[in-house]
Amino acid sequence: MRTSISRGLLLALISTGYTAYGQAESESSIEAEVKKPQKIEKISVTGSRIKRTNSEGLAPVQIIGKDQIESSGYNSLSDVLRELPVSTHGSTREESGRGGSSATGVNLRGIGEEYTLVLIDGRRVPRDPVLEVVDIGEIPVAMIERVEILKEGASALYGSDAVGGVVNVITKKDFDGSSVLYSRTMTKDLGGDEQRLEVVGGTSNDTTSILVSASFRERSIIMSRDRDYSSEGWSTSGNPGSYAILKKDIADSKEPSYSQSGGYLADPNCRNTDINLVKNAGSNTYCQYNYAKTASISPEIKQMGVMAKIDHDFNSSFKAYSLVKGSTRSTRWNYAPAPQMFDVTDPAAVQNIKSSLGLAGSGINLNDGDGLRIRYRTTELGNRNTEVEEKNILGVLGFNGMVGDWDWDFSYSKGKTTRRETGDSGYWLINNMQSLIKSGDYNPFDANRDASVLESANYQPWSQENADLNQFNYVLSGELGELAGGPIGLAFGASYIEESYEVSADLATINDEVAGSSGSLGGGGRNFKSVFAETSLPVSEALEFGLAARFDSYSDVGSTTNPRLSMRYSMDNVMFRASAGTGFRAP
Repeated sequence: MRTSISRGLLLALISTGYTAYGQAESESSIEAEVKKPQKIEKISVTGSRIKRTNSEGLAPVQIIGKDQIESSGYNSLSDVLRELPVSTHGSTREESGRGGSSATGVNLRGIGEEYTLVLIDGRRVPRDPVLEVVDIGEIPVAMIERVEILKEGASALYGSDAVGGVVNVITKKDFDGSSVLYSRTMTKDLGGDEQRLEVVGGTSNDTTSILVSASFRERSIIMSRDRDYSSEGWSTSGNPGSYAILKKDIADSKEPSYSQSGGYLADPNCRNTDINLVKNAGSNTYCQYNYAKTASISPEIKQMGVMAKIDHDFNSSFKAYSLVKGSTRSTRWNYAPAPQMFDVTDPAAVQNIKSSLGLAGSGINLNDGDGLRIRYRTTELGNRNTEVEEKNILGVLGFNGMVGDWDWDFSYSKGKTTRRETGDSGYWLINNMQSLIKSGDYNPFDANRDASVLESANYQPWSQENADLNQFNYVLSGELGELAGGPIGLAFGASYIEESYEVSADLATINDEVAGSSGSLGGGGRNFKSVFAETSLPVSEALEFGLAARFDSYSDVGSTTNPRLSMRYSMDNVMFRASAGTGFRAP
């Protein structure tokens, strides 16, 4: 199979203590020992399947707490993560025009968003079927307890996509009471105002915890013209347009071919304004169009989400947990009117255009059968307005407990992502436009042309993307003896995952018959099985080694084995970590 290999070298960290999360756990444990001896609770931290008594393990993990997220002033998790030094190499924003314009990913260490694994409570979630990344923007901020970021490759533990690192979103638990948060952000320039409302309620007792949240987020559109850095964007396809003369290659052929003779010439009616501009470029003279005046750079967004968690302890050795999450998002964006370049060779249509050009068309020789190549933008039909409707659903059901001194965890989760994109206006069929020009009903170079006839060429393209994920996971962890630095940790487990995706669009778009639109048709599915093992060897209080390995077998691309060796050495207030291993991303 095709694999992408990531080899780690050395990572050194200087620390003055544990992170706030690990420190809180340590302090509460020490206090409990003074009052009454009891077993210190172990915790799971991203980057290891082995539970520990503190959060400082072999892997470099950064923890972003809920207080940090709330005080950041941002309304989505994607904005929070984008500001971190480890993820500032191109993490996507919600943008106009890109495939899946409302999806936002995270890019750890600049390797690529598709090489960063995103988990919710340690479990995979469906990826965007077009961008092949997990959309972190649809995770409700109100339900987040913390975010754990593993800043190194971890395919030996998590498999595919973890080459750049792992982002694990941990949701709230054992929350009693309710909270309401409303925030509103207003920009200095026009557009981009944002507001969000989040409501969280929960109750818990000795055996059961129930938590429910609802959220609403809305952001206004940002136009390119309203930002200095994007207010200029000139295209050589304008309105009025430009034309070039076509000469027959074989004059007496029943199906003659044509080749362009000379450069483009701007329509004589083109005037220099803030939206049109006549420009000489070598042998060409274009009637340009400033698309930045009519296009958006960031879409209008309306998003709603709900999430519910239920945890129940049957007894000290057997527990159940569940999570259900759903969200909908409506996105609207617009691009400038559709540009197009096409040839006109029908003699009557060429004659019609030549007459409209007057003296400017004197170089068109009808006796030789000349044709025209036209660059044109259909501002008569308005901007290309597009609406995207997206739905995300995730359900998790799991059980965990103890067998002797060993912890076990079994879970099943199912996720689904659907998105439909519809072009509301501004799109048109190329063949219909050419027919209108050929019949003489529409002449793009006639200053008095009737724009209403273009309605017969108007078209609404659409595309649909679906992605599904089913997974089973089992993990067993415990201890095997003691070394000078503490117990030898061991964890092993297995998983079975099924993925499928489907991308479709209307037939005209697939056949490239729609101006200003593109689409594809495809799909696929696969399953893969994985087994992994991990051990930690604390040689002393200062020195610890770790070894992990994972085997993945895919139904479509083969199998791969990825090991990882790591170490941690600490003295006084200085800590050194190093790891080496291989990583992969299944194609």
